[in-house]
Amino acid sequence: MPSSSYKLAVRLFLAEGFDLTTRAILDTGSGPTLISRQLLPDDTALQPLGEWASMFHDVHGGWLPIVGSVCLGVALGGQTSYISFGVVDNMSVPAILGASFMDIATKNIATQKQHVELLNGTKVLIRRDGARKGHPISSVSAVCACPQGGTAKIRPAKKTWVKPGTIAHIPVKGTYTGHGFVTGRTLLYHNHGIQVAQGPAIMVAGEQITVQVMHLGATPLRLTTDMTVGFIDPYEGPTYEVARDKIPECDGTSKEEKDSPLPGVDVSSVPDGWSGDLRALGKKHAPLWGANLGLIRGVEHRIRQKPGAVPVRQHPYKAGPLAREREKAEVERMRSMGVMEPSTGEWASPVVMVPKPDGSVRFCIDYRKLNVLTVKDAYPIPRMEKCIDSLGDPRVFSTLDCNAGYWQIP
Repeated sequence: MPSSSYKLAVRLFLAEGFDLTTRAILDTGSGPTLISRQLLPDDTALQPLGEWASMFHDVHGGWLPIVGSVCLGVALGGQTSYISFGVVDNMSVPAILGASFMDIATKNIATQKQHVELLNGTKVLIRRDGARKGHPISSVSAVCACPQGGTAKIRPAKKTWVKPGTIAHIPVKGTYTGHGFVTGRTLLYHNHGIQVAQGPAIMVAGEQITVQVMHLGATPLRLTTDMTVGFIDPYEGPTYEVARDKIPECDGTSKEEKDSPLPGVDVSSVPDGWSGDLRALGKKHAPLWGANLGLIRGVEHRIRQKPGAVPVRQHPYKAGPLAREREKAEVERMRSMGVMEPSTGEWASPVVMVPKPDGSVRFCIDYRKLNVLTVKDAYPIPRMEKCIDSLGDPRVFSTLDCNAGYWQIP
């Protein structure tokens, strides 16, 4: 077989003290597997070559300036192998993976498709040494499905809700294989306040990895499988791998929220001297947080019409089957809550379903023609200076918002 060399990214590590992701040359014409002395920590203990010294020579038969050997773990494509490396001073490339590596770690090198198949079945992309930068080989682009330059998109592996003010770990997938550096999508941060933690990652195309996201926005957001949350680029540098079972499953709810007497409220910032009173107050009025609608008896809503007003009867707006199903579901939900009831009145206004930022819909009614015939209420707006002065010296303020307040007025 003629000698050929290919570039790829590998993770090399010792039991402790050394963990590095770097580029390596897969050389089919090299017998030994080599690493540059400058990559290893200064205190790395090297083993003497002894009788193995005769094995380490270059393609011209000359002896290589090998100062010793070291056993390193090689992580590539989800497979880990342990290889004895010859250590060479001032080598021109970081590492060379020779026949000793290929014998125990690889199954096949597909030169036309530009990938190496490992023993575990994983296919890792390789690049023929000497290919021009900026002009990737077409077969590599076809296998990788990555944009020119190696950057690939990462998307959620499943639909995930992220609550405001929380940190969550979400599973993501992509078309990238190898060691890469994850970065967030700028547009996602500016539009929704979602910040993706950046850092090195080991990824296999089609398989899940976990990334950390922080929601700095004000409304819950649903991350869907067709949404791009970030990107991954080829990376050379230290990589620290954490087993998947060591990452806790997060539902976006902090411990303080779970222990809070008020569902969905983080009370961690409440001083210790007040937390007891707050919990007692929350438990005393627990029925108020049950998401059930009440009924305000002190006022009854009336619409006064202008003299001579004729009832407005409008046809429903055009909508597709999915929109009609959503509309029907909302109507049934409000009927079950006692918000609406069947009517045979003379007035009819069309329904408008408005999507919310979190993916749900808001049930609205187009009352514009009714508003034209309605006598408007006139009342003064309070002066802001007076409102601020009325606060006086208190240091703690609370606000209460009725759950769907308009629905509670008969």
